[in-house]
Amino acid sequence: MQEKPPRKSLILRLLKTAVPAGLLMKFRAAYLTREVLQGKARREHAMSALSSLVKPGDSVADLGANLGMYALEFSELAGPSGKVYSVEPIASNFQILEAVVRKRGLANVQIYRAAIGSQAGRQEMIIPNRNGFTGFYAAHFNRGSEEGSIETVDVFALDDLWKQNEIQNLDFIKTDVAGAELDVIAGAKSLIGTLCPGLLMGVSRRTGDKTFNTLKNFGYRAFLYRERLVETSNYFAANPYHYFFLHPESKCWERARSSGLLDVLSRSAHAG
Repeated sequence: MQEKPPRKSLILRLLKTAVPAGLLMKFRAAYLTREVLQGKARREHAMSALSSLVKPGDSVADLGANLGMYALEFSELAGPSGKVYSVEPIASNFQILEAVVRKRGLANVQIYRAAIGSQAGRQEMIIPNRNGFTGFYAAHFNRGSEEGSIETVDVFALDDLWKQNEIQNLDFIKTDVAGAELDVIAGAKSLIGTLCPGLLMGVSRRTGDKTFNTLKNFGYRAFLYRERLVETSNYFAANPYHYFFLHPESKCWERARSSGLLDVLSRSAHAG
């Protein structure tokens, strides 16, 4: 979501001191649900590439679904014959996600209140103490290094869901998991190695180089969206967020190539 201008931030601070916390969260849920449904929430730049990669009938995992912006996008692209699995662990965010899916009637979207990690279990997540409500967009597995509100959530591994037939196929995975990228990959090794889904991944500075190297070992190549998918062989700490990862033998690669979206490195540059 867009950052609030200073005046609105002041209003939020005043509200937080004057309005009971429970009522304030209800206001947040109602306001943000309306913003998402009315298309007023900020559309992320990388979303513009999705129509070339996700097609009717596809199955998509939306990991770290947050408020439902990507759920809406994927639902439309995958169509009635497709399936979207939207996963969000934080209770207040999940409430908004559930309202967006229900009010828009997204019959092809299945929602889970959970996190995705390296193995199944329960784990603490922390919502950092930050101005306004911005901490809700930066919630992450608790590493004991930050102050905030704690929620204990169910954690699933994609490989388990796939082997149990809870997820039958995946053509594309979007992850926005605030530093848990390697955990997601570790819990999806069989699925990634077998299905080679397209990936749109928020890559944090903490895991950037290791995430790149891990996916390279699976045969993936990395791209930044700059009106085209521009290949990069390295992680750039100055640009720590959304990267696309495509496997040359996948349907997403072929779709991007045939639509003229790919801008790949030369063989010599890739070798270097």
